[in-house]
Amino acid sequence: MLTSRVPTNSAAGVLGPPPSQRATPSPTSFRRITNQEARERREKGLCYYCDEKFIPGHRCERPQLFMIEDTSHTILEESTDDSQDMLNSEDMPKISFHAIFGAEHPQTLHVLGNLKNKSVTMLIDGGSTHNFIDQAVVSKFGLTVNRSK
Repeated sequence: MLTSRVPTNSAAGVLGPPPSQRATPSPTSFRRITNQEARERREKGLCYYCDEKFIPGHRCERPQLFMIEDTSHTILEESTDDSQDMLNSEDMPKISFHAIFGAEHPQTLHVLGNLKNKSVTMLIDGGSTHNFIDQAVVSKFGLTVNRSK
């Protein structure tokens, strides 16, 4: 028979210290880089997030989690000028993934999504170096892949 003993006179208790004794977390700082900064770092061969030289397999010393936020809240108006209808590719958000071929990493997030009303699992990793999609998914859903640098 297994038994466990929980101290009855513990100040912290089973659930941890009372709210008045808990440490308040320090405020999280955010660092945003512009498309221009990203381009300059890429040209110099530097990591986007630390000042070290980027090589395949590079990992920043401080683990980080990144969020992509769409800050453009502009409403496109109907126009007769075709040049205004074209989107500037530099304004489009860019993201890359590290979880190539399904390799897991402690920072890999598993996200469930829908593609043409079918459930799919996406792996997202903030320390990634490549974008990828499973060729079986491309074939199954009849997707078009645009390859770009």
